[in-house]
Amino acid sequence: MCSVDPDWPNGVLNRNCNGRLVSTGGSVGPTLVALAMQLLGIALFFAFPARYLLEVESNPAAIVLGAILAFISLSCFAITALIDPGVIPPAEMPLYQMKESRPPRTQHVMTSQGRCTLRYCDACNIFRPPRVEHCPTCRNCILKYDHRELIGNCSTGIFESVHD
Repeated sequence: MCSVDPDWPNGVLNRNCNGRLVSTGGSVGPTLVALAMQLLGIALFFAFPARYLLEVESNPAAIVLGAILAFISLSCFAITALIDPGVIPPAEMPLYQMKESRPPRTQHVMTSQGRCTLRYCDACNIFRPPRVEHCPTCRNCILKYDHRELIGNCSTGIFESVHD
């Protein structure tokens, strides 16, 4: 099902379905747990409040609205958990060979929006663009890194420890 990309020198990157689905981390367990919790919430809604509204209040709109919202929720979860999280490939060679003193870790560049500061990532050996952070769990620099570990896209972070 999951295969680790052999060309990825640093970090863990899984490509599924001929590269259409990309995830980081080594386990799909946390993603399945999150999906099961979401399905449990949907099932409880249809078992109790929706059934009450249909039988007692004779209001089928709650079931239709609940089905639409459940579909949207599951679709957003699948898209978030399975598409490329914005992994920036690491460099194969370190830019800095530290001998006696540590060189500057930031660069200031001019873009069309103005001056921008790039920070160096020691793990990936790259200058990170703006809004890029290094994920310690999957060992990759991620564009717009926010709450990936909570949605299961970086699945080694919730229930398992990183095995180097």
